[in-house]
Amino acid sequence: MVNPYPFKGGNISNYETFIGQAGTYNTRHIPTGESIPCVQPPHQAIDTVVQPSGLDMLPIANLALGVLNLGVGVYNASKLRKIGKKLDRNHEQIQSYFGSIQKALNGQQRTLEVLACNQYNLSQKMDILRQEMHSEFEHVVREIRDTEANRRRREYYANTHELLEVYERFVDHLPDLVEADRLIDRAERLESLVQAELNQITLGEPCRLPLVTALSFSVRAKVDAFEAKGGKYLDSADKAMQKLKAQICREAYALCHGHSLYFVGVQMPEIIYQYALLHRGVNKGLHLRCEPELDFAFYQDEIKWDDGLDEFRNLFDKAVINAVQDSERIIEKTKINLKTLADYDWYIRFANEDRLNFDIHSRQTIQLSEILKKIGHPTPVEGAIRKCDLNALMLFALPEAAQKFEDYVQDEFKWAERLQLAGSRDRKVLGD
Repeated sequence: MVNPYPFKGGNISNYETFIGQAGTYNTRHIPTGESIPCVQPPHQAIDTVVQPSGLDMLPIANLALGVLNLGVGVYNASKLRKIGKKLDRNHEQIQSYFGSIQKALNGQQRTLEVLACNQYNLSQKMDILRQEMHSEFEHVVREIRDTEANRRRREYYANTHELLEVYERFVDHLPDLVEADRLIDRAERLESLVQAELNQITLGEPCRLPLVTALSFSVRAKVDAFEAKGGKYLDSADKAMQKLKAQICREAYALCHGHSLYFVGVQMPEIIYQYALLHRGVNKGLHLRCEPELDFAFYQDEIKWDDGLDEFRNLFDKAVINAVQDSERIIEKTKINLKTLADYDWYIRFANEDRLNFDIHSRQTIQLSEILKKIGHPTPVEGAIRKCDLNALMLFALPEAAQKFEDYVQDEFKWAERLQLAGSRDRKVLGD
């Protein structure tokens, strides 16, 4: 038996693990009776709440994994038809899957509404989403007054929940496949609608994420029906999953490639993380197809996201910056003196100067705004940081910081064409 996952916090003794009728692990919070699909750290007991390192990504993980858990979980359940068992949709394990996907889709429709509106700039939109993510979208912190964005949210809700209802009936009738063809039809209809909308939005736009999540949901539902039918449909299932995996990789690449460290590290980390979760979920489903005897549980390493930019994000914490006295802050026009050999070594790397021919007398100061511009700060002429954070900022402004992030996400998505951020250097030129 795996260890319980304390998703509500508190003492581990308030939780228990049980195996649902579909044969997958779940955690129940004993005082409330609530349960979720199990997320288990490998080979160790949990003494405290498992938090993905870095940003507080746990609420996002719960939302995104709702879609993935349901897809893989229903596939597991569909295998029971081979031994002639009927599923009980009222069973708490099945209910937890459908509850988690409904919560995930609710979060995605709100994400689409906020990101698609013209009422706020990108930084403001992400601030709204971060606040709402922490309540798992239970609370709306800002009303969106944008008719088109409101319409898209309602349409997203209607289309995804129509498929969800058919999905529930499909599971309810297993091992009878009476609803399998209807599920395939509804899933392909949603897939077509989503692809049509994606065709209207530039690849790399953050507002594509909710649509790609809906696409993942539709493909996973269709694949579950294919796998339940078996036979010639299994090839179609494989092709659909591989195609989905390739699209998720393209989306993540376009979101990051050519953008600044500030964009990927401060403005977009939650969006990038959710693409990583979608990618991992698809891989999990593919592995389960090849090795169906594997336990279905997302381990701690599978929800962990550590892009190495926590300290970088903290440099721009407005509450911290505004709390210090003016004498402890550096503003955009502040001139930073270049005095020592170490200072000039930093500047040569920062400005990509020729080390052999650079004249140290040609540059004796640099303004903070120049450093902020290099990292991609959206308003470098209005920026400020604490004095004690200057050295850290200067290090993050070097190409090596961007390259470290590139390596991390490259290892995640395994792109054929290597990612390169703005401010990084061509690895071929450097001989990497």
